Amino acid sequence: EVFVYPNPSRGFFQVKLSNYKEDAEIYLLDITGKVVHKKSVKSADTSKNIALNKNNIPNGIYLLKVISKEKTSTKKVIIQRE
Repeated sequence: EVFVYPNPSRGFFQVKLSNYKEDAEIYLLDITGKVVHKKSVKSADTSKNIALNKNNIPNGIYLLKVISKEKTSTKKVIIQRE
């Protein structure tokens, strides 16, 4: 399972991967499906919190997709600044 917090965020958020036993790729996609960020995570780090700082992208709704050999998970992320 994938946990993203805080959500909504101002562009900085943490990703927690639960029950991922192997390397994974994290993709942040905009609403059109364009990849705005990609991060590789080694299996030794999947149990740790992964910080993403995306202060440079516009407000909006994004999809955080985590892909490993064993599974794929998708979460909605909202970037909202005042």
